[in-house]
Amino acid sequence: MKIPIDFLQAKKDKEIRKFRKKSGHIKEYEQQGTFVARLPYPLQIGDIINIIQRMGIVDEEKVLPQLYKIQNQIEIKYED
Repeated sequence: MKIPIDFLQAKKDKEIRKFRKKSGHIKEYEQQGTFVARLPYPLQIGDIINIIQRMGIVDEEKVLPQLYKIQNQIEIKYED
């Protein structure tokens, strides 16, 4: 099964990439070792866990289990 291609969206994406290359922001971010992300508002603990899983964090093997515990505690409070 073929997925239909949205040519208008592809064109917009290409123009955005071209603009970013011209503006030089990508090179600046690469040099600084930073990134820009669009985050949902309000943030939820699941969003924070997702960011940490994708990017990594210092002492990840200690931090992630604690975040999962917090997430479970929050979910239990909301269910009551």
